[in-house]
Amino acid sequence: MRFTIILLTFSAFLYACEKFEEGGRVKKADEEILGYWRLNGYFKNGENATSSVNIRNFTETFSAEGGYLRTYTESDTINHEEAGNWEMSADNFLINISGVDSLRNLSDADLVLPISSYTIIRLAKDELWYEFEDGGNTHQFRLITN
Repeated sequence: MRFTIILLTFSAFLYACEKFEEGGRVKKADEEILGYWRLNGYFKNGENATSSVNIRNFTETFSAEGGYLRTYTESDTINHEEAGNWEMSADNFLINISGVDSLRNLSDADLVLPISSYTIIRLAKDELWYEFEDGGNTHQFRLITN
C-alpha cells in the first residue's frame, strides 16, 4: 500500500513537471495558450523560412470558452478574418482547430495549408511554437504575445 502511494505521488510530480520539447510546462498549457498571438517566425523542415512568408499580420486568438479567431492579410490586399473553435487534447500536446478555412498563400511553395491540428513544442507566457505536417513537410509557426 505504501509503495502504491509513493508511486502515485511520484507520477503526479512527474506530470506537473512535464515540459514541451522546446520549453514550457505541459500542465499549464490550457491556461498559457489563452489570448492574442502574433506570428514572429516560420520554419519549414527545420530551416528558417520567415523571409518566404507572403502573408502579413498573422494572428491567432484563443478564448477560454473555446472560441478561436485567425486573422491575416494575403498578398498585401486581401484581409482574412476567420472564427472557429479550438480544443486542447487531454495530454495538452495538441490543439485541434475547427470551423476555419485553410491558410492561403503562406509562401510561393505553400499556397493552401489545411491546418486543423497543431502539435505544441513550446508554450511559455509570451511564446507559442507549434508545428504541423502537410505534403511531407513540417511547418513550424513561432508566435509571440502582443
